[in-house]
Amino acid sequence: VVVYMFGCAFRAIAIRSDAHVLREEYFASVSESMWTLLTSVVFIGSPEHLFHELKESSSLGTVLFAFFFILTYAIMFILAGVIMEVISAVASTEKNKLFEAYLVQALREAQCPQTFWSTKTGFLNGLVAEPGKIMTHC
Repeated sequence: VVVYMFGCAFRAIAIRSDAHVLREEYFASVSESMWTLLTSVVFIGSPEHLFHELKESSSLGTVLFAFFFILTYAIMFILAGVIMEVISAVASTEKNKLFEAYLVQALREAQCPQTFWSTKTGFLNGLVAEPGKIMTHC
C-alpha cells in the first residue's frame, strides 16, 4: 500500500516535471513507479542515480524520495524489533516450562508424598518445616 501511494505521487511529479528521463525511464506508469521504488530503495539497487535525477528536476520529488527511504527502513526496523520480541517471549515461556518439568521430576525423584508436590499448601508446609536447609527428603 505504501509503495502504491508513493508510486502514484512520483508518477504525478514526473508528469509535471520537465525531466524526460524521469518520465520515460523511471516513472512511465504507476506500476513502473512502484517497480522503480522497490528496486532502487527497498532492495537497494542504486538509489543514488534516481535521487540525483529527482534532485535536478523537482524539490518535492527529492523530499518524497527521502521520506520514502526513511519510511521503508523504519518499517523494516520495527518489524525486526517485533520479531525479536516474539522470539524472546517464546524463549522465556519455553524456559519456564522446562524449569517446571525439571522441578516436578526432581521432587518425584526425592520420593516425596503426592500431596507435597501436587498442591501449593503441601509444598509450602514442606518448606516451612525446615527453613534454610537443602531438602533431601520430605
